[in-house]
Amino acid sequence: MDTFEPDDFVFAIVQIPPGQSSERLLDSSDPATVKCLRKFCKRIAKRPSTAVSRPLPCVGESDERFMLSVKDGRTSFIPFVGKGSEDRWYLRHLPTHRLVIQSFGFDACMCTSSELWLRQ
Repeated sequence: MDTFEPDDFVFAIVQIPPGQSSERLLDSSDPATVKCLRKFCKRIAKRPSTAVSRPLPCVGESDERFMLSVKDGRTSFIPFVGKGSEDRWYLRHLPTHRLVIQSFGFDACMCTSSELWLRQ
């Protein structure tokens, strides 16, 4: 905990909608979700005070879509405790972003590329 550089990481607290789970919405075994989260975190790191939103990849067969957004443009410093060198414990106040996942009503999951072309 005493040797890592916090600027190399993005720390966030994510508010999940009622009735959903982080395992379902932020599935780290799904390559599309991992790619989406990486792009989102890069954008937050470049412009920490900007309101950023990004649609999450479709989950299963559901028509429901979700958007990951920055809830508050201000960065909060939250204390974290962790083990460091020489088996000592350290308390660090790390910059943490507040994020929210919200449902929105566009059934893009069920559209094929030709259907999207016809809608335009």
